[in-house]
Amino acid sequence: MKVYKFVTYSSLAVVLLTAILFASLPFRFPNSIISWSAIIRFSVPAIILVGLLFVKLIMPLKPFRIVLAILGILSIVATLVGWMAYIILGIFLIALGALYLPITHSVSSS
Repeated sequence: MKVYKFVTYSSLAVVLLTAILFASLPFRFPNSIISWSAIIRFSVPAIILVGLLFVKLIMPLKPFRIVLAILGILSIVATLVGWMAYIILGIFLIALGALYLPITHSVSSS
């Protein structure tokens, strides 16, 4: 459980640092044209996954798995519409599959 919490909080730190860097781009480069659509397309799946790490700790397993299935279907639809790249879809679905597994609280010793 300690490793899960470490991964959760370190993922949050990475996403927040990335968001701060993206938000500060207009101030650091005032005369540049920034492609916000590409930034949003790549950032939203990461933000959703970090949010799911926190939700998994407080939500019962069965409703959480239903939420994962709904998000998987929505991401496939978003890819077919053209809002998400296929490679991001693949990575997102793999991450959803990893979140599908239950958290084990015991450590087995050999």
